[in-house]
Amino acid sequence: MRILKFEAPSVQEALRQVRQELGPEAVILYTKKVRRGGLFGFGGEEVAEVTAGVDSAAPAPEAAARERAPKPAPPGAVAAPPAFRPPVQPVGPRRPAPERRGEVFQSELNDGKVIVGQTLRGAARVQDGELHPELKRLKERLLARGVEESRALDVLRPVQREIAERGYPRSGDLEGAVLRQMASLLKVSGPIEAVKGRGRVVAFIGPTGVGKTTTLVKLASQYALVHRLKVALLTADTYRIGAVEQLRIYRDIMDLPFEAVRSPEEVGPALRRYADCDLIFFDTAGRSPQNRRQIQDLKAFLEAAHPAETHLCVSATTKNADLLPIVGKFGLVPVNRFLVTKCDETREHGLLLNLAAGFQVPLSYLGTGQNVPNDIEAAVPERMAAMVLGVAGG
Repeated sequence: MRILKFEAPSVQEALRQVRQELGPEAVILYTKKVRRGGLFGFGGEEVAEVTAGVDSAAPAPEAAARERAPKPAPPGAVAAPPAFRPPVQPVGPRRPAPERRGEVFQSELNDGKVIVGQTLRGAARVQDGELHPELKRLKERLLARGVEESRALDVLRPVQREIAERGYPRSGDLEGAVLRQMASLLKVSGPIEAVKGRGRVVAFIGPTGVGKTTTLVKLASQYALVHRLKVALLTADTYRIGAVEQLRIYRDIMDLPFEAVRSPEEVGPALRRYADCDLIFFDTAGRSPQNRRQIQDLKAFLEAAHPAETHLCVSATTKNADLLPIVGKFGLVPVNRFLVTKCDETREHGLLLNLAAGFQVPLSYLGTGQNVPNDIEAAVPERMAAMVLGVAGG
């Protein structure tokens, strides 16, 4: 085997030199970052060092190019049209290549930041879209936790490019890179904003059974009892049996102003009565995304309320197949927040990534249980990424 060492400002440039000198069948034996120049190990410039080899029997790139080049015709000969050659298909098993060619494995040398045993031809396939074996395993893990394939690739492809540029990290570092990339895709809004004495309306909408009213009460109690703000409760959920009574009970416990409205025309006068409050939490009836008339009724209530924030509540247990219809149909109403409830009722939290990366709307809160007011938390990208991947901290 012919073995050479190459140095360049980046791993990618060094690999280009390897390809130019040794051809696409060159095997990557070792990569590392080294510092050149400086004094006593300080200063200088960090460069990439790649050691690669090629089977001695393989022709050099220049020789192969000369072999493929057409031979000049003798003087006086009549030029013939180029012959058609059908593409050659490989027949039978390939001869096993030396030095574990094509096998990718992690070395503990150089803090694990190496790519070894892979031909440049194989490395090109990885850079062009084929995931590294460890990333393939992480992809299967994401899919098993409810992440849609396109969203998983949104996370993993940038990490793949990082591997191609910098080399393969240790497994823990690789998982960390995936978590960081996922967190960058998880857009959040931060907690609800309150403005003293401005009667800022915050509305909660969503399908039936997702826990809108319980979520509203958790947040209202936190802002009223913990943050000591002046909060009012307003509900348009006069359809569900017990819905108004449920809010009245919490109203009595927290000593908050409360009113039920039965039509969009009643919304404006009610809001004016509580205009000196800091926040007005507006509960709405659960609606089926399949029922366009119900969605139009909801839209009329919200147009009358002019909420500063409208949180579309979605259960963490929602199937991916149902997610697009829910978001699409409720999208007839101006939605500027997603709120995910019932995160404690499933171990598959892929919906967090599917929502945050699939739609241009940030996440606001995560519901984590039934206890009022404690089981709710502001959405934080790093925490959600850990939940989606199923690691400590999630």
